[in-house]
Amino acid sequence: MNDALLAAVAAAHGTPTYVYDLDTVTDRFRRVERAFPGARVHYAVKANALGPLLAHLAALGAHAEALTLGELERALRAGFAPEHVVLGGPGHTPDLARRAAEVGVGLVSLDSVGAWEVWREVAAPATRFLVRLNPGFDPRTHEHLATGAAESKFGLPEGEAVAVAEEAAASGRLAGFHVHAGSMISDPEVARLVTEALEPLYRRFAGLELVDFGGGFAVPGPDLEAFAAPLLAFAERHGVTPVIEPGRYLVAESGVLLTRVLHVKEGGPVRHVIADAGMADLLRPALYGAAHPVRVVGTEAGSAGGGQAAAGVGPVSGRTASGPRGATAGRAPGSPAADDRPVDLDGPLCENADRLGRDVRLEGVGAGALLAVAVAGAYGFAMASNYASSLRPAQVVASGGGFTLASRREEPADLWRLEAPVGAPRPGASARETVAGLLASMDSPARAAAALLTGAADHLRPRLGRLEDLARAFGNELYRPLIGVGADAIRELDERVADHGEVARAVVATPEGDFVVTLARRPAGDRPGRWLVTGLARDLPGA
Repeated sequence: MNDALLAAVAAAHGTPTYVYDLDTVTDRFRRVERAFPGARVHYAVKANALGPLLAHLAALGAHAEALTLGELERALRAGFAPEHVVLGGPGHTPDLARRAAEVGVGLVSLDSVGAWEVWREVAAPATRFLVRLNPGFDPRTHEHLATGAAESKFGLPEGEAVAVAEEAAASGRLAGFHVHAGSMISDPEVARLVTEALEPLYRRFAGLELVDFGGGFAVPGPDLEAFAAPLLAFAERHGVTPVIEPGRYLVAESGVLLTRVLHVKEGGPVRHVIADAGMADLLRPALYGAAHPVRVVGTEAGSAGGGQAAAGVGPVSGRTASGPRGATAGRAPGSPAADDRPVDLDGPLCENADRLGRDVRLEGVGAGALLAVAVAGAYGFAMASNYASSLRPAQVVASGGGFTLASRREEPADLWRLEAPVGAPRPGASARETVAGLLASMDSPARAAAALLTGAADHLRPRLGRLEDLARAFGNELYRPLIGVGADAIRELDERVADHGEVARAVVATPEGDFVVTLARRPAGDRPGRWLVTGLARDLPGA
């Protein structure tokens, strides 16, 4: 992806925005195929679960590895055949197992005795099982990524693995064993340690079909052939088909996070470049101290410098969490005069850990500059959050020099889309919408009291009293009939213009009789004001 394309994406879709190059994904998948001939390549969906990217991998011939019900459903939606899905992870539940069996998931990795107990109760005669071994060695990576360490929560020690495997074998459904040593593994010696850990199990159990070596290859530039050599030799020696589960390797280098500089703070011992993306969009620098190369778009000659930290994907420690001093991103056209002091590239949130890089050189960068945070295609959007009610970024896929929107940027309404309604009056809402919102919020006495107090006119609030007292009033027989009636209970609504604004009267039907809600609205300057509740009472016949 060249800078002209990245600038065009930012112009079309704003920032922050993730951009994924599908051509790079294709290249990495073919490299894996060449390095591991005859292996089943299962993409680890957790790395990036975007639908168009999953569909691209399925079309390439990849299989899938899923951990949760959501990942399973995403994989199926994207076109992965259920028999080509490995369901792994430590969190198997009866509901997940039943769904996997229902759709015909072909292979399940058992991470614990408890997982096997779950699956024993599920009718899944066609499902085959791997037993995940905890090899108990140091995989030489960040502690958060060291899944093969003895103290990690993953897999079973050898004795327990044997016991579970014997039961699975007795049922005729044991396919093999599984080891995933960790992530960001750069030393091929770890592959040899994996085969050493598996050797006694494959000697003990005859007739196995598969061996699952997991994934975890570091990026950029792992020596895939060096990793593959001991793994393929093991598979050939035992007459089993190898399974690998790369995630990060296939997608990390395809992805860029575009962000725009908001301000540059020059005071103090550190220059702070404040961008519109941060830990809510890309958590890895805050979580792992991960380093990502950063450059100013429009200066493709700029780079993040040399070495692994500058290459920008590995967890690092110390001050240089985003590359060493000297990591340079070139000067943008029209930017201020060059300043060679390193900067902290910080996000917009009120957290000291909210940053994308430390001690990064962004020569002459100024407000409005477009930055590209590279190697962001894995565990970027997948770990994004709505912390501080941030809106998660748009996602774009690119191929052949063009791009398309794959996932829109979130809007404020997306933040509460799954929440119960809140009946606070809104500027511009109609009287009917205001009453409907009030009634929809009255699903319990506490929420009814809060909704009424929030929507009440100033003169009414003192009469309503304290929140806790009003909640008790909604629990008594006088006002209890309003609880749970919902917006459809509005039977009639009349509006008219009064001396100082507008007034409305709504009749609300309940199983125990009607209520009347009165409202008033005054203009707010040249804009319509909010409808506020001025009264709530039982509509008594003859009153």
